[in-house]
Amino acid sequence: MIVLGAFASLIVWTVWSVLYPYDILQVKPGSWTVQNVDKRVPRGDSAMLYVDYCADSSEPPRMEARLLQEGRLLPLRPHKFPAATKGCHAITLPLAIPRVLSIESTTAKGTGLAQLELTLHYRINPLREITYKFTSETFLIDP
Repeated sequence: MIVLGAFASLIVWTVWSVLYPYDILQVKPGSWTVQNVDKRVPRGDSAMLYVDYCADSSEPPRMEARLLQEGRLLPLRPHKFPAATKGCHAITLPLAIPRVLSIESTTAKGTGLAQLELTLHYRINPLREITYKFTSETFLIDP
């Protein structure tokens, strides 16, 4: 009987930690928009990314930000997603655009068009992490 109870507990724990379908983050349509004037961001300035979301976790995720430009992927300085309580929130994330971007990508040789890619990692339990990946709308990086 004890062996059967232990086996049943192991099955319940495995389903909870590995297989249970968690849905931590719901992003509202129209989110992940760049709020800078005319969708233009000078090098060395910050792109203001608007996010409207509902979270089912009181723990902030680990966030990775990258700049997608001309087919290249440039990691941005590590950021922390704002600590928030469960529920719905609308926030603006300032993401610094490096001053030392390649010149040809922001002049007549290149278009200067870019997107921001954000990856959010939520740690559910010691065995499971849920990852969400989002890409912003296209914006222009001024030289």
